[in-house]
Amino acid sequence: MFHGGVIAALADTAGGYAATTLYREDVSFLTIEFKINFLRQAKGEKLIAKATVIKGGATLTVAQTDLFTVNDGKETQVATSLITLMKASR
Repeated sequence: MFHGGVIAALADTAGGYAATTLYREDVSFLTIEFKINFLRQAKGEKLIAKATVIKGGATLTVAQTDLFTVNDGKETQVATSLITLMKASR
């Protein structure tokens, strides 16, 4: 069983990496808003995240991450999140 904190951390990390795919240069992002819905208990052999950028912008980017457990090769969605990220200046 995966802990909710682990699920949330993976959701945030995957959303951040998805946001970086919009830029050629090395950029980093800060999470400024994060919402997660836990859909069911996360019992499984593996936990995977699939993140998609909903809207990319010059300053703010919104990403959605869906999280799944894997049991005997079958994926079951256990959570979904919506993340707003701000492009960090270097």
